[in-house]
Amino acid sequence: QGTKGEGAILVADKGQDMTYYLNMAQALNKQGYSVMIYDLPGQGRSQGAYSTSFYEDNSSAMQVYSAMLAFSQLCKLPPANIHYIGHGYGARAILQACSVDYIDPVSITLINPEISFKSSVLAKLPVIADDTKLEWVKNLGTSISGMDIHIISNPSKFDTSKQLSDIIKTNNNVTLDKDLIIIEPFAPLSKNIINSTVSYLCNLSSFNYQPNLTIIMIYNTMLVAMLVFIFLIAWSFLSSLRYRDKTAGEYKNELSLNFYLYKLMFWVPAAVLGAIGFSIGFLIPIGYPVQAALISFGFGAYGIVMLFMYIYSNFANDAGAGMFKDEQRTNWIGGILCFIALFVMLKMFGHFSLYYMFPFGQRWVWFIVFSVANSITFLIIDREYAVLNADRKSKVKIVLVVLLPFILASILLLIMGIAILAMTLIIAALSIFLTILFGRVLQALDTQIIVAAGLQGIILTMLLLSFGIAIA
Repeated sequence: QGTKGEGAILVADKGQDMTYYLNMAQALNKQGYSVMIYDLPGQGRSQGAYSTSFYEDNSSAMQVYSAMLAFSQLCKLPPANIHYIGHGYGARAILQACSVDYIDPVSITLINPEISFKSSVLAKLPVIADDTKLEWVKNLGTSISGMDIHIISNPSKFDTSKQLSDIIKTNNNVTLDKDLIIIEPFAPLSKNIINSTVSYLCNLSSFNYQPNLTIIMIYNTMLVAMLVFIFLIAWSFLSSLRYRDKTAGEYKNELSLNFYLYKLMFWVPAAVLGAIGFSIGFLIPIGYPVQAALISFGFGAYGIVMLFMYIYSNFANDAGAGMFKDEQRTNWIGGILCFIALFVMLKMFGHFSLYYMFPFGQRWVWFIVFSVANSITFLIIDREYAVLNADRKSKVKIVLVVLLPFILASILLLIMGIAILAMTLIIAALSIFLTILFGRVLQALDTQIIVAAGLQGIILTMLLLSFGIAIA
């Protein structure tokens, strides 16, 4: 509840943890605004002139209208005194509600609005909408007029946001800001976004605004700590590559070219197995994180294929099932403590958290499934490093074999013009690489191999779920 007779409705992105929006709400409330954080309810795929995801119809716009009615009554505010702030799909819902004349706000702030003005080659799939065919999108230039509109975009969405600004600026007062913090594109609300939004609203309301320097100082401190932590992981990884066991002569062999070619070939049956698992997921009546599922099933299937080849064939000089036993690595407490430290660091940044995609408890099923699948491949990588006596160059090549399919697929998708999916694969490859570095730290701590693989699988699953898109 505020003190100055104005309010703000903050409509969150789909599938977010609402606690990530508290900093924005608190900053607005300190300026005297009454604030409501509204979570758009998950909706299943709808049926219309063409089958797309939930945002084809006006359901989300109606939800924004309902939020306005409840907020207006609870805080005793007239609708004309309410500002709207939307993030992602929330921004889309607010824009749609204005376009179809459900709301007439003081102002709207759109943070990385989830909208596209170009037709996609995937538009016929049941999970992707072609925005260019939606009537309310076609009428944006004329249906919204005389309104103060603030658009904030990160670099990856700036072209789309600029296009939106050009369409609606003829009849409205439009301000377009670009958030230059590239390292946090998936953070719901960065410090820059909070300051920009609150400053914009206070300027319209003639309120005096002073940014919270304490929050900025804490963020910058944690940023430095995170960079130091990443450096230490990389340093530990490089140190582990240089380490030589004097008695066993470890890391002495340069693996043959045929070894890598065969490993690349095994991606073919892995892709088939992963596609089967991915397709089965649609049949289970639980909210389905599509992007995370696609990557986890593919990555996990590769681990399953390699596990089968090592145990039941003479691949890699008949390493056999014995390669998955290591009596020298028995420590597990150190690995778990290292995992907790990493989790806390990522959690403090907000946009790397397993809660990011799980607004409903039953979705923990997918978290467990994906973690187990990803762990298998990390177990394979760990044992290839240790048992095959690979030298430094061979270790790097082993990692490249794992990442190469993601890189090639992302290049192909970019050529086809599907930048969103290409970026997803690039970030997935980066997440896998960073998780492998974390695995080298666990190896240096002599963490038991099953525990180490499990912890790596959990970390990767958190990272994937932090930027995946769910179908509720």
